Amino acid sequence: MDERINLSMSDPDLVPLLIQENYINYKPSLAGKDDNGIKRMNLIARAAESIADGDIVNVQIRRYRQWQLSQASCTATCIIPASLLHGQREILEQGERNFNRFGGWLGKNSTMGKNFRLLDDLHVHILASRESSSGRDTIRMEYLTLILKRLTEPLRTLPKAEAVQQVVEFMNTYSISQEDFDTIVELSKFKGQSNPLDGIQPAVKSALTKAYKEQSRSRVVRVADQITLPGVKKAPKKRIAAILEPAEEGGKNEDDTLDESEEENTSDTEELEGITKGEKLQSELQSLNSKATQVQLELKGTGNSSSKKASAGRGKGASASGKKVAQAPKRKR
Repeated sequence: MDERINLSMSDPDLVPLLIQENYINYKPSLAGKDDNGIKRMNLIARAAESIADGDIVNVQIRRYRQWQLSQASCTATCIIPASLLHGQREILEQGERNFNRFGGWLGKNSTMGKNFRLLDDLHVHILASRESSSGRDTIRMEYLTLILKRLTEPLRTLPKAEAVQQVVEFMNTYSISQEDFDTIVELSKFKGQSNPLDGIQPAVKSALTKAYKEQSRSRVVRVADQITLPGVKKAPKKRIAAILEPAEEGGKNEDDTLDESEEENTSDTEELEGITKGEKLQSELQSLNSKATQVQLELKGTGNSSSKKASAGRGKGASASGKKVAQAPKRKR
């Protein structure tokens, strides 16, 4: 048992995935003569239940750091299913190779993460166009098929020039870039169905790319990451919006917008510096006033005692020196 635990603990993330990917293909020796397959199904059900219990234990380990449950997790996810279904491996589908498969969850999880990132970019661009305020799930489930149809159907049916112009106008309306076009096509591919770009001539695709690049030069792109906000040292990490506006309507180019933003930032920084300098001067004046009053009180006290002594010894000269001492704080103040 210790050797089995050590083997399963060699990689506690990968070994359970390998067992979960291949346990259903094994014909258990515990079933014996099983003509109907009922015993095998019962053993598979028990193994699946044990794997599910191991997932619950893994939640406690990962989320709440209950690392003392590691051996229990390995026992539930690896040792019990392997002992129940120990036997010979067989294929379940025609054309399948008779060897253990690698954990397919890893590849599917990475693909899912990439698709989520691409869908987030598409969602941000559509929101920036101000033509739709739908959520990400709504765009994926309801709008993606319609958008794909508007992007591909004209390229199949209409003449090249008219189709390219119509598709580029639609892309500009919803702020869809070429990367978003590829994202929509990639997310619309399903197993057993044809490619959405089938039937479109390569010349039409190249003409669409060329037309989009030519029109993108006359468009001002303002991204929140490239704008420095007054009073904020660093730009926001998360991209908020990419707003596309034609240069003809605004009558400005990128340099003008950048110069205006720089002038606004410099004016804001100058105002902030002036405010901070004024506050510093006020605080310094208050501190100097407080120090001057203290010094004046101390000098007045010393002047009285010295005047008394001087009146006994020298007469008028002492009173004159006392006046000079009393006037000294005023000059300093």
